[in-house]
Amino acid sequence: MDTVYHRPEERLDHQSGRISRREIEEALYLHPRLRKYAVWVSRSGLGEDICAVLQLKAGLVITEQDLQIHVAQYVTKFKIPAE
Repeated sequence: MDTVYHRPEERLDHQSGRISRREIEEALYLHPRLRKYAVWVSRSGLGEDICAVLQLKAGLVITEQDLQIHVAQYVTKFKIPAE
Protein backbone atom coordinates (compact mmCIF):
# COMPACT_ATOMS: atom_id res chain seq x y z
CA MET A 1 0.00 0.00 0.00
CA ASP A 2 1.25 3.48 -0.80
CA THR A 3 1.62 6.03 1.96
CA VAL A 4 0.18 9.54 2.03
CA TYR A 5 3.16 11.86 2.60
CA HIS A 6 1.57 15.34 2.60
CA ARG A 7 0.13 15.84 6.08
CA PRO A 8 -0.74 19.52 6.63
CA GLU A 9 -2.02 18.85 10.16
CA GLU A 10 -1.57 15.76 12.29
CA ARG A 11 -4.62 16.54 14.41
CA LEU A 12 -7.97 17.59 12.98
CA ASP A 13 -10.28 20.11 14.64
CA HIS A 14 -13.80 18.72 14.78
CA GLN A 15 -16.91 19.88 16.60
CA SER A 16 -16.58 16.83 18.89
CA GLY A 17 -12.94 17.60 19.72
CA ARG A 18 -9.44 17.16 18.32
CA ILE A 19 -9.05 13.98 16.28
CA SER A 20 -5.82 12.23 15.37
CA ARG A 21 -5.67 11.90 11.59
CA ARG A 22 -3.34 8.93 12.10
CA GLU A 23 -5.96 7.00 14.08
CA ILE A 24 -8.39 7.11 11.16
CA GLU A 25 -5.67 6.45 8.58
CA GLU A 26 -4.51 3.37 10.51
CA ALA A 27 -8.05 1.97 10.34
CA LEU A 28 -8.12 2.64 6.59
CA TYR A 29 -4.67 1.05 6.18
CA LEU A 30 -6.08 -2.23 7.53
CA HIS A 31 -8.73 -2.43 4.80
CA PRO A 32 -7.55 -4.98 2.21
CA ARG A 33 -9.13 -3.21 -0.80
CA LEU A 34 -7.51 0.21 -0.32
CA ARG A 35 -4.34 1.35 -2.05
CA LYS A 36 -4.17 5.06 -1.10
CA TYR A 37 -6.21 7.37 1.12
CA ALA A 38 -6.28 10.82 2.68
CA VAL A 39 -8.34 12.14 5.60
CA TRP A 40 -9.49 15.70 6.35
CA VAL A 41 -12.32 17.72 7.93
CA SER A 42 -14.79 19.34 5.55
CA ARG A 43 -16.35 22.54 6.86
CA SER A 44 -19.63 23.89 5.54
CA GLY A 45 -22.49 26.04 6.74
CA LEU A 46 -24.08 22.89 8.17
CA GLY A 47 -21.11 21.94 10.35
CA GLU A 48 -18.08 19.70 10.01
CA ASP A 49 -17.65 16.21 8.60
CA ILE A 50 -14.66 13.89 8.60
CA CYS A 51 -13.99 12.91 4.99
CA ALA A 52 -11.69 10.49 3.22
CA VAL A 53 -10.67 10.15 -0.40
CA LEU A 54 -9.70 6.65 -1.46
CA GLN A 55 -7.95 4.85 -4.26
CA LEU A 56 -8.87 1.18 -4.47
CA LYS A 57 -6.65 -1.64 -5.60
CA ALA A 58 -7.17 -2.48 -9.29
CA GLY A 59 -10.46 -4.19 -10.11
CA LEU A 60 -11.94 -3.91 -6.61
CA VAL A 61 -15.02 -2.04 -5.38
CA ILE A 62 -16.26 -0.95 -1.96
CA THR A 63 -19.40 0.81 -0.80
CA GLU A 64 -19.44 3.77 1.56
CA GLN A 65 -21.34 1.64 4.07
CA ASP A 66 -18.75 -1.18 3.91
CA LEU A 67 -15.98 1.31 4.55
CA GLN A 68 -17.80 2.92 7.49
CA ILE A 69 -18.45 -0.51 9.06
CA HIS A 70 -14.77 -1.37 8.71
CA VAL A 71 -13.54 1.90 10.24
CA ALA A 72 -16.11 1.61 13.09
CA GLN A 73 -14.22 -1.46 14.32
CA TYR A 74 -11.20 0.74 15.14
CA VAL A 75 -12.43 4.25 16.05
CA THR A 76 -15.29 5.83 17.96
CA LYS A 77 -18.46 6.69 16.06
CA PHE A 78 -17.86 10.44 15.66
CA LYS A 79 -14.49 9.73 13.97
CA ILE A 80 -15.95 7.66 11.13
CA PRO A 81 -15.66 9.50 7.79
CA ALA A 82 -19.06 10.75 6.65
CA GLU A 83 -18.05 11.01 2.98
